[in-house]
Formats: sequence, structure tokens, C-alpha cells
Amino acid sequence: MIRSAGLFFLILLLNTKLIGQTEEDYFKSADSKLVKRYNESLKLLKGENPDKGFKELKRLSDKNPDFFEAHLATGFQLKEREMYQQAIPFFSRAIKARPESALSYFYRGDCFLMLKKYAQAGGDYSSSIRYDSLFYAAYNNLAVVHILNQGRGKLLESELRLARDKIKQLEKLQNIMDPVMLMNTGLIHLHLFEFREAKEYFNKYLSFSDSLHGPARYDKALCHYYLKEYSEAKRNFFIAKASGYRKKDCEEFISFLGYIEEQLMQQKQE
Repeated sequence: MIRSAGLFFLILLLNTKLIGQTEEDYFKSADSKLVKRYNESLKLLKGENPDKGFKELKRLSDKNPDFFEAHLATGFQLKEREMYQQAIPFFSRAIKARPESALSYFYRGDCFLMLKKYAQAGGDYSSSIRYDSLFYAAYNNLAVVHILNQGRGKLLESELRLARDKIKQLEKLQNIMDPVMLMNTGLIHLHLFEFREAKEYFNKYLSFSDSLHGPARYDKALCHYYLKEYSEAKRNFFIAKASGYRKKDCEEFISFLGYIEEQLMQQKQE
């Protein structure tokens, strides 16, 4: 395993930002009276009485089994409150009312993932992709599930390769532009000792993020180090240290890289 490499895969949690399918694909109903009550409850949620708005949403969901919008919105509100177990039945109702809803599967998958029910989460993310092949967040979280699904926190090469291949499926359809996915893909390649590939993803991540981002700089430095690009490795370790990330590890690498540079200089002089 990579020496001192920080491993923190990120779960991509969406609100209603969608790729492929549009928001209008999810929010439509033939019953104008229900739509009116639904919209009124949303106004309460966003206004001065969110509790009343939530209760009205839940009431609409409980009394109208085919009211997809109410099921999805109620589940989402519970998920936002980190009430994952309570949210799952509402997303299940949404799926029953509209089986092709990629977003419903995704949100339910998020709840299962937070509850560490990885098999169920993986199944839901796969369903999201089946119904919306451009749902990039589902690819990302499915990759995370494959990594976390080992139970003991040990990284298995087979799981990392499977996660990498899941994300490659998406890259055949479109370029990855989401910073979370770029960081995760870089980490996957790093822990597979695919340093050149990992470095490129960290570079892309840093183009979207704070250029002083400590974890990305640290992991990018590791890539340069193992590729024997010592000056770039040293520069990135300095940046990571300046950001306050893993100062002791950065100092050790910087000191060792200084020694390597001295040895290389002596060899040139000889």
C-alpha cells in the first residue's frame, strides 16, 4: 500500500441537480388540486413554517399512493434531516409510483449507504444508472460502495479495480467534470499504483478546487514521488504542509527529498 497515503473517498449527495433526465421529468402530475397543495407545502417549507410544510407533504404522501412528487419530497426532507431509515419507505413509495425514476433510486441508495447497507445501496445506484446512463453521481457512489463493501476497512485490489471500471463506463459517455468524482478517481488510481493516471485526475481536481487544497496536493505529491519527479513532489509537499495537511508526513518527505536531491547533485558533479 502507498506509504502515508490518505484515503477518504467522497460520497456525492445531490439535491435535485440532474444529468440526463431533467427536473421536469420528475415533477409532473395530472391532479391539479394535489399539485396546488403540494406547491403550498413547498412554500411553507421554504418560508417561515417548515415543520407545517413537512407535515403537509407527509400527509399528501400517506393519503395518495400514486403521488410521486409527495413521496420523493418527503423522503428528501427526511434524508436532509439525516433520518435515513425513516426516509427509505418514502423513496420506495416513489419508486413504486414511478419505477423509472433514477433519482428515487439514487436517494434511497444514499440512505442505505449512510446506514452501511452496502448491498442495497449498490443495487439502487445500479438501477439509477440503468434508467439514466448519464447520472454521474450514481457512478461515483457505486464506486464508493464497492470500496466500502469489504466490512473491515481493508482495501482489496479487486474492489479498487471494479470501482475504477465503473467510473470508466461513465467516461465513455462524457468527460468527468465533477470535483468529487475527479478526486475519487485519482485516489483509486493512486492505490492501484497507477501514478500517471492518478496525477492527471488530481490536476483536474485542483483546476476546479482551491489550488492549496491539502489532501489533493499531498496525494499529487505522492504520485510525483513514485514517478521520480522529485522537484514537483517536493513543491507539492510544501504546499500541502502550508495548508496544514499532514504536516509531519510532509516534513518527512521534504527532508528525504532534500537528501535525494543532494545525492543526485553529487552524481552529476562526479
